[in-house]
Amino acid sequence: MSEIDHFLPLMMQQEEEGLLCPVLTHGSVHFLWIKHSNLYLVATTNKNSNACLVYAFLYKIVEVFTGYFKELEEESIQDNLWWCMSCWMS
Repeated sequence: MSEIDHFLPLMMQQEEEGLLCPVLTHGSVHFLWIKHSNLYLVATTNKNSNACLVYAFLYKIVEVFTGYFKELEEESIQDNLWWCMSCWMS
């Protein structure tokens, strides 16, 4: 089981308990996340990363993808997976 597989159950558990916050921790891994439409954009780190920079990056991803796709949703990412992956690789 990879670390990201722990995110959704952890988030749902925290939400049920009324303790949901923008940074979730599982062991030594921190999940920094935002929700846009029906998507969760998640960054993971096991270091003391600058949360402001991580969130600026996540919101910039939403801005860039929305500019390219017009609407950022699961289907637009699936239809343009090659383009999305090339953004990560460059």
